[in-house]
Amino acid sequence: MDWLLDASHDLADERRQQSPSSQLEEAIFIAAAIDCSTKSRAREIPRKFEDGRPAPGPLRSEVYPDGLPHLAGRDSQRVDMDNKACNYVLQEIQKLRDRGGGSVRENPARSLHWWTSTEVAMWESGQWTDTSYAACTLGGARCKHQVLRHNVEEIQRWPPANCHHVHDPQEWTPYTSAGQRFYPSKEEAEYTAVLTFAIAVSASWWAVGKAWPS
Repeated sequence: MDWLLDASHDLADERRQQSPSSQLEEAIFIAAAIDCSTKSRAREIPRKFEDGRPAPGPLRSEVYPDGLPHLAGRDSQRVDMDNKACNYVLQEIQKLRDRGGGSVRENPARSLHWWTSTEVAMWESGQWTDTSYAACTLGGARCKHQVLRHNVEEIQRWPPANCHHVHDPQEWTPYTSAGQRFYPSKEEAEYTAVLTFAIAVSASWWAVGKAWPS
C-alpha cells in the first residue's frame, strides 16, 4: 500500500495505520518494498542539471541515518514522513515475525535504510538474514546491487546472483528527453517479473512447510 495509489493509504499517518494493522493480524507473510527516495546514495554524487541548477543533495548519512540535523522545510517533512511510514512497516514485520510469520523487505545494498536506527536494532536481534543479488540477473536493465532482508530459508538457498554482464558506464546518468527529466534510478525501482516470481515461489514453499494452527 502506498499513498501514490490513494492518499488514504498514507502509512505515515497514524490514523491510516489502524486499518492495515487490523488486517495484518491475519497475515502470515509480508513482502515490503521500503521507500528509499530519501535514503538513496545517488544523492551523494554532486550533479547539476543542464541549466546549471544543482541536483538534490543528501538528506541522510551513515552518521545521521534518520535525517541530517540541518534539514528544514520540505526536506525535513519528507524525511519525517518517510521515517514514520518505514517504522510502521518494520513494526508490523517484527510483530508478524514474533508470532511465527515470514517476511521479506528490499532496498538497494548501499541504501541508508540499512543504517536507520530501527533497522539496525532489528538486525542486531539475530532474527534476520540478508540475501544479496544484482538486479540485472533477475531481469533488470541495469546493474543494481540489492538486498533482501528476510527470515525465509527458501530465499537463503537461492543460487548466487552476481552480475557477469557488460554494462554502459553511463547507464545511471540522468538525462532529458522532450523537455522531461528522467532518472534511471527511478526507472529501475520497479520490480521485475523474474524477481517477483522468485519471491512468490519461495514464500509459497516456506508457507507449505509451516505447521499452522487449525
